[in-house]
Amino acid sequence: MIDKKYLDEYMSLPETRRWVNIDKREWRISNFKFEEFLNSGQSKIDFIWFSLNINLFSKTIYNFCPECYTYCNDYIYWKFGNKDLLKYIYSGKYSEFVDEKHKNLSIDHQNLFFSHSSKNIEKYSNHFIELLKYFENEIPEIDSKKIIKKAVDSYFFLEEFSKNDEDLSNIFLNKIINYASN
Repeated sequence: MIDKKYLDEYMSLPETRRWVNIDKREWRISNFKFEEFLNSGQSKIDFIWFSLNINLFSKTIYNFCPECYTYCNDYIYWKFGNKDLLKYIYSGKYSEFVDEKHKNLSIDHQNLFFSHSSKNIEKYSNHFIELLKYFENEIPEIDSKKIIKKAVDSYFFLEEFSKNDEDLSNIFLNKIINYASN
């Protein structure tokens, strides 16, 4: 669920900007780096989804459970040694990466990304839910289902995802909504 190796790799993603006044860092992967990732195999596709889930987790806690944001960030530092992990976020929307980014790549890379992601979308949505549930066990104020319900009622959260039913980000969103509804 939370893996030190993945966290270290996440923190090494190419930084695009550093906001000194609010101590926020942003990352973005160029098309060249994205193709490099895809050439490295399916584990890098999993890493991309993992990274986006850390990003979404950070935005979700920050906006829908702000009283726990600092504690979550400090806990990750204490447990895994990754300082300010939650302040390191993707500088775009979830849908921009999973639905749009791969469209600029070669047909082979597009097919690899889409087919592997489609087969594993359940795993990726479960990973996001497991992140919330992990902290739910550590922090009594975090209730994963309530946070997701609160988030999906927010335009800010929903605009992260595509409205097109066939897009990966929309499928992902529907899976986490289903979790919160049960």
